[in-house]
Amino acid sequence: MEIIDSHQHFWDHKLRDYSHISGNSFYQNNFHPKDLRPLMSKTGVKGTILVQAHPSKEEADWLISIAEDNPFVLGVVAWLNLASKNFEKDLESLEASKKFKGVRSMLPLEDDDYWILREDVANGFELLEKKELTYDFLVEPRHLPAISKIASAYPNAKFVIDHIAKPLIAAGQREPWGTLMKSIAKNENVYVKISGLVSEDDPKNIQAAHSKPFVDEIIRLFGFSRVMYGSDWPVSAAVLPYEQVLKYTLECLGQISEDQMSAFLYGNAKEFYNA
Repeated sequence: MEIIDSHQHFWDHKLRDYSHISGNSFYQNNFHPKDLRPLMSKTGVKGTILVQAHPSKEEADWLISIAEDNPFVLGVVAWLNLASKNFEKDLESLEASKKFKGVRSMLPLEDDDYWILREDVANGFELLEKKELTYDFLVEPRHLPAISKIASAYPNAKFVIDHIAKPLIAAGQREPWGTLMKSIAKNENVYVKISGLVSEDDPKNIQAAHSKPFVDEIIRLFGFSRVMYGSDWPVSAAVLPYEQVLKYTLECLGQISEDQMSAFLYGNAKEFYNA
């Protein structure tokens, strides 16, 4: 069965400051295509969506160049400042590459939990909707009320929530996350990446059983037509090897049909990102 990894990163500390990616000395390493390629081959992953890890246009250009040089990178989700007066110009420069698929903001780095609702950000969402580009939400549960409003305000835009919104898996705390996700799920234009689970698990006792109730809730709310697999490599590699992250995630899903598995591992990501 074909697999698209809908969420992976590259970074190089010699090029820019990635100090916001902290919590483990493993993250001080550099990660390039040559590091991921053999892991993909071993795991059966055919292609990936490369997602930004640094809030800069410079990194966006770098990721596009990587994608152009590496056929396995099917698309790039780059950072751009939606509130910038140069947003449209920057967007057009990235659109020169067919590998460019959409934008991601890093809401945990913003001082305002409701940053995406600001008037100066609205123009950015309007352009993404008009150009049929995607938008990834890197969020925590505290940001979810704002997402519900954005999703309904731009019904023709394509949104995806990364890492199931990073609920407190290790603590087993499903509220208010579950109620907030239920509200968001009413918007048919919102998808969810079942990714980043291992990073939220108890580091001293990693078990898929800890994440399964959260994944079950996502499937109940969004179905198999609006979820996709992501490894979150190399962030997840500090916890489990690449192939084990996939195994962990599939254990959370349990017994599902071949069609559901195909949609989750391949079809939904391909369609969402037009990859």
